[in-house]
Amino acid sequence: MEKYTTYRDKGTGISPFLPLNKPKVNIFLRLAGVVLGVLKLLVLLIVGLLYPVVPLLSTKAVLFLLNVDVDVSVDNIKKANKPLIQLNLPQKGDFVISNYQSPLDPLVLSLITNNRLKNIVWLIPDIEGNLYEYSLFGVVVHALSSPNLHAQKNGKKIQLSSISESKTVFLFPEGTTSNNKSILPFLVTTDTVSVPKLFKKFKVKALSIKNENPYTTTPIPQALASYLLTNLFTRNSSHYRLKEFILDKDHTWPEIRDLLSNSGRLKLVGKDLSLEKKVEFIKKFR
Repeated sequence: MEKYTTYRDKGTGISPFLPLNKPKVNIFLRLAGVVLGVLKLLVLLIVGLLYPVVPLLSTKAVLFLLNVDVDVSVDNIKKANKPLIQLNLPQKGDFVISNYQSPLDPLVLSLITNNRLKNIVWLIPDIEGNLYEYSLFGVVVHALSSPNLHAQKNGKKIQLSSISESKTVFLFPEGTTSNNKSILPFLVTTDTVSVPKLFKKFKVKALSIKNENPYTTTPIPQALASYLLTNLFTRNSSHYRLKEFILDKDHTWPEIRDLLSNSGRLKLVGKDLSLEKKVEFIKKFR
């Protein structure tokens, strides 16, 4: 789209904020999707009522209803070695740095974490690199909302020193979602989050998320009800491909960003396509 060339990366040609084209579906599949969607919606309402009682089971049920499957690998561990992969998945005392593209991300990450849901901390930075803590549902809402440059809605400003070692911490350093074609510039820096200092308290990992389902990525704001109905009434599956990297204290933020690109499967876009540029794009897109 010619009018959005300002928001296209000069090196890769990628427009990280542009919604992906949705595939055309014939009338018979649409009708089947409507019937199936109604049934899923009824089940989802029941799952929502049960969430306070069985949160992890409810999370699994939501992902099942939305046709999400998850495949996890760990760098330097053979995929056939399932026990060792399981042993290295996010757990108590881990600080996990991940890219961010959908309200489903926290649900998927919760699913693979070997810790209780109440012991998972979700962090998203503002434009200045200040960290804000969110609940799981808070991250879902954040992924669907217009980004804020400074004060974060539904988030509580937090210092890393206040987080217990018993927690599993997830940080989304891009500060906002994209269409999962690239890794956006990080809002955190060595001044706001020191990687060597993280190692004094946590085991630090990077986790690359790859999922190109155009119905589930949310590079621009979308109402929660619209998002759920769209994904309940379509037959498209979301194939989440996650790859984890174990970090050491010598890793820098640029090196971590490069790891999240997962050998070029996600491209690194320039610094000009930051959170500020996304705010500008959304105004123009509307």
